[in-house]
Amino acid sequence: MNTSDLFNVSNRMIQALNLNKTTCTGCAACSNVCPTSAIQMQENQWGFLLPNIDESKCINCKQCENVCPKLHYPRTENRFKPSCYAAQGEDDIRKVSSSGGIFSLLASEILSLNGIVYGASMDENFFVSHQRITSIGELFKLRKSKYVQSNIGDVYKKVKADLLQDQYVLFSGCPCQIAALKNYLGKSYEKLFLIDILCHGVPSNKMLKDYIEESFSNPRCKSIDFRDKRVGWRADCLTIYYEDGTNRIFTTPESEYEIGFQNNLTLRDSCTDCEFCGHQRQGDLTLGDFWHVEDYNPDWKDGKGTSVILINNEKGDQLLDKIKEKLKLLEPAPLEAAERFNRIKLTFSSHPMKRRFRELYPAIKSFNESVSQAYGYKYDIGIVGHWTTRNYGGSLTCYALYSVITEMGYSALMILPPRNAEMKGIADKPLLFREPVYPDYACDRRHENLDDMKELNDRCKMFVVASDQLFNNNLYRWLGQFQILDWVFHSRKKIAYAASYGHDYIWGSDFERAYMANFMKKFDAFSVREDSGVDLSKREFGVNAEWVLDPIFLCNMANYHKIADLGQPNVPTERYIFGYVLDPDAGKEDTLLNCGHFLNMPVYIMHDAANGENPIGAIIKNSNMNDTNELHVLKKAMVNDFLAYIRGCDFMITDSFHGMCLAILFQKPFVVVANRLRGLTRFTSILGLLHLDNRLVYSIKELNENIPTLLTPIDYSNVYKILNEEKKRSKKWLQDNLIISEKKRSLSDYDALNVRCDVMVREYNGRIDSLLKQTNQWNSELNSQAEEILSLKKEIDELKKKQRNIIKRGIQCYKDHGLVYTLKYMKIFLTKK
Repeated sequence: MNTSDLFNVSNRMIQALNLNKTTCTGCAACSNVCPTSAIQMQENQWGFLLPNIDESKCINCKQCENVCPKLHYPRTENRFKPSCYAAQGEDDIRKVSSSGGIFSLLASEILSLNGIVYGASMDENFFVSHQRITSIGELFKLRKSKYVQSNIGDVYKKVKADLLQDQYVLFSGCPCQIAALKNYLGKSYEKLFLIDILCHGVPSNKMLKDYIEESFSNPRCKSIDFRDKRVGWRADCLTIYYEDGTNRIFTTPESEYEIGFQNNLTLRDSCTDCEFCGHQRQGDLTLGDFWHVEDYNPDWKDGKGTSVILINNEKGDQLLDKIKEKLKLLEPAPLEAAERFNRIKLTFSSHPMKRRFRELYPAIKSFNESVSQAYGYKYDIGIVGHWTTRNYGGSLTCYALYSVITEMGYSALMILPPRNAEMKGIADKPLLFREPVYPDYACDRRHENLDDMKELNDRCKMFVVASDQLFNNNLYRWLGQFQILDWVFHSRKKIAYAASYGHDYIWGSDFERAYMANFMKKFDAFSVREDSGVDLSKREFGVNAEWVLDPIFLCNMANYHKIADLGQPNVPTERYIFGYVLDPDAGKEDTLLNCGHFLNMPVYIMHDAANGENPIGAIIKNSNMNDTNELHVLKKAMVNDFLAYIRGCDFMITDSFHGMCLAILFQKPFVVVANRLRGLTRFTSILGLLHLDNRLVYSIKELNENIPTLLTPIDYSNVYKILNEEKKRSKKWLQDNLIISEKKRSLSDYDALNVRCDVMVREYNGRIDSLLKQTNQWNSELNSQAEEILSLKKEIDELKKKQRNIIKRGIQCYKDHGLVYTLKYMKIFLTKK
């Protein structure tokens, strides 16, 4: 067998699971059945056990595949709708049990027959594994719930050995473990009794150990109880017993482990859709807590624990019969009552931030911090920018900053301008990438206004304002002024990285400048991407700023290549010139064609996030050139195409700052046509720094006149000596200023006033709501009274109508019978009324 065959064999288990679109449960059936001990269960990065196969020992017998309960669901004749009971043991047994004490009674019964009991046990190092006991004195090891996955080890082998010795065996475990044991044994045994538990799902042993080490170092934790009956019958707290003899009970909000477990944040993937948790159970009996049993019968809850028992087959009937006389309560109950608050269903929703927890833990954050941030939707850093802009350079500079910050080990939330900002067309998510470059959890929802954005103070420890002209006077107004962070409290750190004014001057009113200055001076650190921005910051705003590189220079090139790879199929295989033109006109197109003619290459041109109807590859021909000189106008292009065309070109011509930066990063020969209206300082800063001033022209005419000189290669060896040093310096500035101090900072007077105003507004809104409610009540009463008045009016109108009819009849009667009869008739009628 060659190496590739061995490789395929060693991965057959995982490959088979993937092909079946399912995940490993860590049940260890494969490692128990392997005849050559080639399979060992090893922890992955989150501590969950997975099979690892020693290729040199594998004999390709496929027993591992055949025994896997996820690939071969165990055959069962168990009842699809089991009998359901509420049960309680005596008080002394329930006191030391998690629920109603039923497992203890069943285990005691088997042990009294000189049998063997298997179940989950936690040792002094908080490691949970399945253990074998043979005496009542050992039963305490298996009692109580352990909110962690139990390591099976080689227990299935031991169970089989005991059965072959004609021993009674009681095996208790999660439904997947029962299924695994049944597949491993391959047949039923008369003296084997199986109990599956109503399982919530399992975190890993590593998570529990990390939680304890992070949380309880002084004094150290000696033992842990997930179901302390001193606080009653409940599942939302744990008790820590310390080495100094003290103990403390932690409710779920006080314990990151409980938060992660109770909210399905830390559970194994296979627990989400578990085929073993439905109605047709794997065990002879199913045991669990009868939560909310009082909704069905209040007398069955006394605060000491009530179990739910599901009888799945005749063996289950026999097993329950053995302990009936020892039960304080055993009453039939509808299965629906047990299903309401227990896991008796196949699908179990994960927490929406589970993926984020996995990415934080353990690679970036500790267990506690990972749970806290994922569950609380909290982040180290909020990155403030217009990162969904339909602009290639703007999209990439925000992405670059996010990548650099997260690669430094921080969690980051991307924050957009408020919805009431003047600039329209800001999308809720990036639109220019073929595949997402930000995880969903890193993209914040858009807030309606700056007041709504204050809630981010509770979610982010600090805020970083991104680059790309956010402090340009026009963008300052158009983006709702959110970039000066007047909505961020002084208790949160604030920095600006590579802020840009776009020009070496500002415009706008004195009041606007003064307002900006007031909040810009409150930043903890301020850096600018143009050298002229240092003086401008000091002169106009009183801010001490440092000149740094645009974030686009700091990003790992591997990230750009990954994005560009998705655009590569659209890139021509021939040599070509690439033109990225923000401000197109006929003169630039003619010049590009002239350059193409000089270098004997076709020209591909892209405008900024073009949305034209023509697909990529539309062609414009210059009538003055022969048919081989074509200008390919690329439309509907994505950032992926943008990067791919830069990466693949032989020469680049652009009037874009970020286009120029990327040409330098991909080490392409280039020419920049400056646009004075868009601002020159951003071009001259970086080109002067890198001694590339000769690549800048100030007009199309200048480019046309100097084509032979300008269209020459660049020696990037000297450029990169300077650039690499500047990248180190800029990255150090960012890294130094991202350090979040543990020292608590107070609110400023402005913040305190704002908070107080918010409280008053909420109070007034509450009073207004109360008055509106009362007014609505009065209106309802008035409407009711109006309806009553209308009803009375209707009765009166009916009465008047009757009276008019009587009088009419009376007059007629007078004519017919005389006055005496008429008066007598009317008197009788009026007396009745």
